Amino acid sequence: MGVSSFLRWRQFLAWTAKHFLLWIIAPATSKFQQDNLCTPKKSLLPTLLRKSLCFLHWFSQGLITLAYPAMEYHPLRSRRERYASQWASEFLDLPSSLLEEEAKRYIDHSQATSSFMALKKSSSFHPPTQPRFSVLICFHQHLDYLKKALRSIEEASAYHPQSSLEILLINDDPSMSSRAIMNEIFISLRSKVRFYTHEVNRGICTSINEALGYAQGEWILHLDCDDCLLPPVFSILEKKIQEAPTKRYMSSRAIDIDEKGNILSWRLRSESPRDLVHHNVASHLKVIRKDLHNDLGLFNPKFEGCQDYEFALRVAIHEPLHFIDDYLYQYRWHDRSQTVGHNQRQNFIANRVSQTYLLVLFWLNHGFSNIQWYMRGSSALDWQTYFSKLGSYSSKNSYRVNLEINRPYEESQGKLLLVQLATIMIDHYRERKEERTLSITL
Repeated sequence: MGVSSFLRWRQFLAWTAKHFLLWIIAPATSKFQQDNLCTPKKSLLPTLLRKSLCFLHWFSQGLITLAYPAMEYHPLRSRRERYASQWASEFLDLPSSLLEEEAKRYIDHSQATSSFMALKKSSSFHPPTQPRFSVLICFHQHLDYLKKALRSIEEASAYHPQSSLEILLINDDPSMSSRAIMNEIFISLRSKVRFYTHEVNRGICTSINEALGYAQGEWILHLDCDDCLLPPVFSILEKKIQEAPTKRYMSSRAIDIDEKGNILSWRLRSESPRDLVHHNVASHLKVIRKDLHNDLGLFNPKFEGCQDYEFALRVAIHEPLHFIDDYLYQYRWHDRSQTVGHNQRQNFIANRVSQTYLLVLFWLNHGFSNIQWYMRGSSALDWQTYFSKLGSYSSKNSYRVNLEINRPYEESQGKLLLVQLATIMIDHYRERKEERTLSITL
């Protein structure tokens, strides 16, 4: 088959997949959108039908990849790459399936445990003079979609005017003039917008972290510049905040739309937080209480492009996530989106995130794998006690870790240290570096 024939076949396949989504999948998923597939006990659907809907959810997401040929998604190649990236399993010399099951059990336990830290702050965190929500938008390359994103905020604000909000708009596209972006902001929103611009592209992670420093709202609502919110978003979020005052990370369901805003699929969420072990199921829409960043840190630039996935896992090992059944977000598929244009890179980084946390969760369950700790600093003794409680596990790999530590021990800080160490160690092992001495300062 010639190149031109292959391209025509690919385009025909994409056209067929997209129209099958629009005419068949979207109506089918809309009929079952409100059923909570990840909690069988609450579901009124028979088991067989529930399993069929879970398959439909998986099938529709796979079909979207066919509808967008620029994504260059190859399921078999992707699976092979995932199996070839079992760095935690290799490092510990244990089956990956065992690590995943133990990781899921730990996350299940964490999700069933209330956060004392969040409970202590929940009653008095919101200052009445500050906005309830900070809507954070990092702009890059999608001026044609930005206006639609802003329109969705305007409609959501009008739907529930009782919710106070600010809009943080970060221009991370030096090729786009600030004036051109400002012209897209509706008059009704201009008093709410705080605009910042970069002279050079700093990337999504750095831009978000910068914006978090500017945010004055109690809750940070993340909106990609090519996506949209649904009108009831603030009304429903206010209700959920009242119902679950100790939850500090909320994630709603999402609707997949095409370039023109047509619905491709209602995502029938069948996952729970434990499934973060495999992939990011807590992204769109993500709404994070600002004090959670104060406690657990900002997004990690080492995982640029999947920084929200890493942060969701970081939260999940500390406290419960709140998965909302409602659809509050529209995720737009187009050939210039991050997911489509950089799919292979995204998958690689996501694998790094997953493997890092498989190692962290194993340590939390079983102790350390042949790590020789050399601690010094004013708080070294407290931390030695913490590490001794975790115990030890022997494997074929041995590392020496020099730890300089001058802050008092807290359980949260202990887990964050393990995340920091695992991040370094997985990359170190993945790159097959010979040096087996690592140094960390906390």
